[in-house]
This record gives sequence, structure tokens and C-alpha cells, in this order.
Amino acid sequence: MLPPRQGQLHYRGRPFGEWPPGELARLRAVVPQNRGGEIDLPVEDLVLLGRLPYFRPLQWRAARADREAVARALAATATESFRKTNFGELSGGEQQRVLIAIALAQEPELLILDEPTLHLDLGYQQEIFRLLRRLHREGGMTILAVLHDLNLASVYCDRLVFLQEGKIWKDGPAKDLITRENLSQLYRARLEVIPHPETGRPLFFPSI
Repeated sequence: MLPPRQGQLHYRGRPFGEWPPGELARLRAVVPQNRGGEIDLPVEDLVLLGRLPYFRPLQWRAARADREAVARALAATATESFRKTNFGELSGGEQQRVLIAIALAQEPELLILDEPTLHLDLGYQQEIFRLLRRLHREGGMTILAVLHDLNLASVYCDRLVFLQEGKIWKDGPAKDLITRENLSQLYRARLEVIPHPETGRPLFFPSI
């Protein structure tokens, strides 16, 4: 989102700074960690804002395609039941799901999420990650998420990047990165790693 201090950041082989803003807004969506509790809009109208990159100049009413995209986004995030509810009246977890619905309404190629399961209980965490995995595998969407829950990352993510002191420390599949040695060094804590009973992906827990 911000211009790099050094080098270039490319998408499809083209520097981000060379993309027209309107075109880039249709290709890339961002789900922030800060929910914006002062927002005073019904959920359906808020999710409709995700369609603004598709509006023509001077267009002020949503087209049928826009309404259909909003309906799909609400259904995918299980937020249909409070589509008429004001955003500020929702719980933290409900607000997080609405923010993801806004991004999905954009129908992007690249989806960037900052702690997408923050404030969500375990059931909704699973729903969100299963949705993201389906969007990637069936829809071809590229998904980049900032996470602190490494067990969720191991179960659902294809590739992990470990950051240490603001720099890339390790980069690769979960099975190579989530090891007792790496995690002990990364977190300066005693940890144990075991394989998932079904998938074999590594999971970790504190040593006693």
C-alpha cells in the first residue's frame, strides 16, 4: 500500500506505482485490523462500498451486478442476518466478518488481510480460513495474510514467511518452517512440535 523505501514492488511484473488507481482498486482488496468503530452505516450499504471501483463516473445507484456481488459476499461471510443492522451495533467478531465481506464484494485477484481472525471465536476462525482457502483453490485468488496464530497458519496456508526484527527470516512451506528449533529461536521460548493427526502438518504447543 505504501511506496517502498528501496527497490520496487511489482504485481504481474508491473510496479504498483504504475497501475492506474481505479484499475488497481479492482484487482486488490485489503482487510485492515482496525475495524473503524465510528462507522455509522447499515451493513449492506457498507459492503456495497466495496463495489465503488466498478462504478462509472456520475453513477450513484448500484447496478444489478453490484447487488449480486454484495449478496454473494454477505452469504460467504455469514453476515446476511444483520444486513440492515448498523455496523457500530455489531460485536468485534461480526464487524471483522463484515470487513471481509467488503473486500470480497470487490471481487479482487489479490486479497491482503491483517489478522483476519482477530476477535473471532474458534468456529468463525475455521469458517473464515475455509472460505479463504476455497477462494484460492477454486477462484484462483491470491491471498496474503498477516497472522500471529501459527497453528492456524500451518493448517491452512501453503507458504509461510517468518519476520524477525522487521526482516524476512525464513520463507517456505509450514513443514520446513514450523520446527522446534525455529520456533524456539523466533519466540525465545521452549516449544514442542507434533504433526496434525489427519494432515501431518506441524502444530506446536508450549513445553511443560
